[in-house]
Amino acid sequence: MLDKFPKILHQGRPLVWDYRQKPTKDSLAFVRSILNEEQRERFLKKFSKLEMISEDSDLRFSSIVAKHYANPSSKLVVVGVTGSNGKSSTCLYGAQLASLCGKKSAVIGTIGVQVLRVGSTEFELQVETEVTSPDSPLLQQAFSKLHAMKVDIVFVEVSSHSLSLDRVGSVDFDQAIFLNLTQDHLDFHGDMEGYFSAKRLLFSKFLLESSKVKKSILINNEGDWGERLFNELEDTYDHCTSIASGFDIVSRSLGGMRLRLANVKDIIELPLFGDFNAFNFFTAFRSLGALGVESAPSLKEFAKKIRPARGRMQPVSVDGVGLSIVDYAHTPDALEKAILALRHFVPERGRLITVFGCGGDRDRSKRSVMGGIAARLSDFVVVTSDNSRTEDPKLIANDILSGVELGFKQIFVELDRAKAISIACEMASSKDVILVAGKGHENYQIIGTLKRHFDDVEVLKSVQKVDNT
Repeated sequence: MLDKFPKILHQGRPLVWDYRQKPTKDSLAFVRSILNEEQRERFLKKFSKLEMISEDSDLRFSSIVAKHYANPSSKLVVVGVTGSNGKSSTCLYGAQLASLCGKKSAVIGTIGVQVLRVGSTEFELQVETEVTSPDSPLLQQAFSKLHAMKVDIVFVEVSSHSLSLDRVGSVDFDQAIFLNLTQDHLDFHGDMEGYFSAKRLLFSKFLLESSKVKKSILINNEGDWGERLFNELEDTYDHCTSIASGFDIVSRSLGGMRLRLANVKDIIELPLFGDFNAFNFFTAFRSLGALGVESAPSLKEFAKKIRPARGRMQPVSVDGVGLSIVDYAHTPDALEKAILALRHFVPERGRLITVFGCGGDRDRSKRSVMGGIAARLSDFVVVTSDNSRTEDPKLIANDILSGVELGFKQIFVELDRAKAISIACEMASSKDVILVAGKGHENYQIIGTLKRHFDDVEVLKSVQKVDNT
């Protein structure tokens, strides 16, 4: 569906902008401003015989690409969602609610390009992409395809990288949403101030550049960063909404949550887990309201049909187990939040069993921290392999165990991930909650240099508990 290096014309001539492309005799070599010194030298060397043009503030690559595709985002309602956590879920819930309201909706993000069937939460089309926010050629192609499919509303995950690198330049946004800001990607941004500055671009640059007449912003101003952004922008846009409050969680159970939302008469039942998912759902609801899509009258009915993003607090039915959850949590902060969130759903006399590992050839320092978090907050822990890559899985497990306090005996090591999941299910009762963390939506496992198919959800579905009665 999408071509990584489509034929982009500028002044009637095809552009090359990546050293992996194959030029024609009349190609123009477009030297992008985002290239580092090494990339620039490599690019110039390969295309030394071509006419060169360099990007500047007046000649932006994103603008050329958007113009080539006849600015397709101007013909769609486009919502940009940014934040350290919750982008995938908020976009999906927004698209699902829009679909249930009769709008043809789509999501562009971590999982790829997804188009929902009108009136349903099921997908009629899914196309994988390599990054959260695709580069301009892929992104504008996607908008063009979605317009051809008569899509009404598109929710786009907007990463800090895509903002810094102008990937979302010339996208005609109707709405921008800020969820939160926690420490991440500092290897790219340098510090939290740089990270915040990148996120702010969605509101202070790209939404302002949009040709849309009616623009709205929604900001979670509960934290310091959100409060600062809200105060900076409150007078910039006519429609600036705080999403810091407006809902209450009435109860939690193995079936999900019951919520009370402002201006909604009925208490709604939401088959999702984790307080942050209640917030993401509420944000999606407020987003549609700001766009003029009224979902409140049928929200009680719609909420029951909402489904989680793949690998994001995703429940998987296992016979004899109270609740089994697959989540992408692969950092200390994410693992702690996932375990604490599920604690609220463990019934009296029930246990929380956590299965997780850590990736190889990556940050070693987080392993012991994650081991300590899992042991401190769980009733039982099964340490296993993640993507061990070229590291010895035993050594990774030892790093994890080094963070566990002496005396904690409810911990077990099983390096075969499928067996580890099976062990957790076998020991669990109908009152227990299992969290399988670390890989989420990934359908592969990298051991050594070999990438093989592996899906936590599939493994859970295949578990057959032994009847010991």
